[in-house]
Amino acid sequence: MLSSLEKYESALESERNDFNDKILVPFLSLTDEKQLLHFWICYCSDGVGMTQPVEMWIKKAGERCIDLGYTVLGNQLIKHAIHEANHDKMMVEDTKNLVDIWNKKYESKVTAEDFLSAPLKSSVISYQALHENTIKSDAPYGQIAIEYEIERLSATIGLQVLQHSGKVLGEEILSSLSFLTDHSRIDVAHTEYNKKALSQFLISSPETLDNLIISGKNALKTYGAFVRECYLNSVYLD
Repeated sequence: MLSSLEKYESALESERNDFNDKILVPFLSLTDEKQLLHFWICYCSDGVGMTQPVEMWIKKAGERCIDLGYTVLGNQLIKHAIHEANHDKMMVEDTKNLVDIWNKKYESKVTAEDFLSAPLKSSVISYQALHENTIKSDAPYGQIAIEYEIERLSATIGLQVLQHSGKVLGEEILSSLSFLTDHSRIDVAHTEYNKKALSQFLISSPETLDNLIISGKNALKTYGAFVRECYLNSVYLD
C-alpha cells in the first residue's frame, strides 16, 4: 500500500514531466547567444518580484498553520523562512552584471533600471497570487508543497541549466547567475528538508493530501508560466 507521500509523488509525476518537456527541453535547445543572454536578463529582473516576498510568504503561511492547529508544520515553515531572506538582492545584482555583459557585447545599449523598473509581468502577478491565496485559504499548509516543488526544480535541473548556459555563453557567465548557482547547491538540502516536513505532515494529517497535490501542481504551472514568459520575451533588443 502506498504511503501518503508516495501518493503525492505519483500525483505530481505528470506535472513534473510536463515542466521538463515544455520548459526545460526548449531552454536546452536555445543556442543563440544573444537570445539566451536576454532571457537571463529577463529572468533575473522579473525574478525580483518572484523572490522578494518569499520569506514573508513562508512565515505568514507558518503562522496561519499554527492558528489552524497545524503547529508542527507551522513551526517548520517559520524556521525555514529565514533561509529565503534577501534572495531578491541576488537577482538585482545578477541583472546589473548581465546588463553590463550585454552592453559590452552589443551595440544596442540598455540599463538595468530599464528592466528592474518595468511593470510586473502577468506570470509574476499570478505567482504572487498563488502564495497569497494559499496563505488566506483554509489550507495554508499548501505552502510546503509549493516550496517542495519550486526548490526541487533547482536541485534537479539547476545544474543542467547552468551547464547549458556556460556552454553557449562561456563559463564566465556563471558568476553573473549567482542566484541559480547558489540555489542549485543549497536547494538540494532544502528539498530534503521540505520532503521530510511534507512526509511528516501527511502522516499526521492524511486528509490534506488532495489539497497538497493541488498546491504542488499549481506551483509548477505558475512557475512554468513565468519561465515561459521570460523565454517568449527574450527577443533581440534592436
